[in-house]
Amino acid sequence: MKRAAVLVLVVVGFALGWLLGAPVEIEPVAFQPEPSPLGSAPYSSNGRLARLSLLDLDGAAGPEDLHIDPDGSIVTGVADGRLLRLDRGEVEVLAETGGRPLGLEADGAGGFWVADGLRGLLRVDRKGTVEVVADRYEDRPLRFVDDVDRGPDGRVWFTEADARFGLDQQKSALLEAGPNGSVFVYDPSSGSLESVLSGLHFANGIAISPDGTYAMVTETLRMRVHKLWLQGERRGQSEVVLDNLPGYPDNISSAGGGAYWLALAGPRTPLKDRAMASPFWRTVAARLPGSGLTRPRPHGMVLAVSHLGRVLHFLDDPEGAYSPVTSAHEFGGQLYLGSYEAEGIARVTAPIRR
Repeated sequence: MKRAAVLVLVVVGFALGWLLGAPVEIEPVAFQPEPSPLGSAPYSSNGRLARLSLLDLDGAAGPEDLHIDPDGSIVTGVADGRLLRLDRGEVEVLAETGGRPLGLEADGAGGFWVADGLRGLLRVDRKGTVEVVADRYEDRPLRFVDDVDRGPDGRVWFTEADARFGLDQQKSALLEAGPNGSVFVYDPSSGSLESVLSGLHFANGIAISPDGTYAMVTETLRMRVHKLWLQGERRGQSEVVLDNLPGYPDNISSAGGGAYWLALAGPRTPLKDRAMASPFWRTVAARLPGSGLTRPRPHGMVLAVSHLGRVLHFLDDPEGAYSPVTSAHEFGGQLYLGSYEAEGIARVTAPIRR
C-alpha cells in the first residue's frame, strides 16, 4: 500500500513538474483588458441571431468568409480547401485550392482573390486555375494569410494574422498573443508587395472603404478595430476607432454608407481575460492537450458599426446555434453569416440601419 502511494506521488510530482516547467514554443505577452461590456448597452443580449435559417452546402463545413454576387449567388471557401458557389440551392465547385481558404474577394475579371491560411495570397481565375501570388515577404514565408479585400484602384490588401505561427499552429498564435500581425498591399500591375501596418496582435479582417481612402482592420487579441489611412496626408497612419469589444473580432465587411458589419468569433470570459494578463497561465495552457483557452464559447455575435466607431446594431444568440460567426455580409435585406467551423451558411433578416 505504501509503495503504491509513493508511486502515485512520484507520478503526480512528475506531471506537475512537466506542466509547470516543460519547454514551450510561445513567449506570451501580458495584456490587461478592461472589463467586458457584454450585457450592457450597446451590447445587451437580444437573441436576434437565433431567428436564422441555414443554407446547406452539401454538408461542407467552415465557410469562413462569403462573397455575394449581384445576382444573389454566394461564393465561399470551406474547410476541405474547395471554393464553392451556392446558387438557388445548387452547389458548384469552382476550384480546389489545396489549402485552407479564409478570406476572399472578387478580382473584377470573373475570378477571386483568396487569403489562404496555408498557402498565402492566391488568385483563382474564372476557369478555376489557382495561382499562388504571394507566399513570401522579403526573406521569410507568409505564415498565416487571413483576409483580403480589393481597392477601387485594383490593388489588393490582405492581413497576415501571425508571422511566427501558421494556421496549423493556431493554438500557439492565440496563446502567445504577440505583436506578430501585419497588413500588406499587393499591386497586380507591378507585382510589388508592401507591408503597410505591423505590430498587430492577430491581424484578422480587413475592409477597404468604397472610395479607397481608408481600411477597417480588426485586431482579434486586443478586441479592437483600427482605421488605416490609405491616401492623403495621413497615408500609412492608423487609429483605434472601436475598442474593448465584448468578443473577438474576426472578418469585417462594408455595408455601404460608411457602415460595416463586424463578426465576433466568440465572447470574452472572465477566465480568458485573466489569462490574457498572465503569461504564466498561458504557458501552462500551451502544455495541455486540446484547444483549452483558445476555443471560443458558443455565442453568435455580430454588430454594425460606423467608420467612426459608433455601434449601430448588435445582434446575438447566447445559445450559439450558429457559431463561431466569422463573417457577416448584408444583401437584399438579409444578413448572411459565415463560420470557421459550422456547416452551411446562416441567414437572418438584417435590421433597418439607423
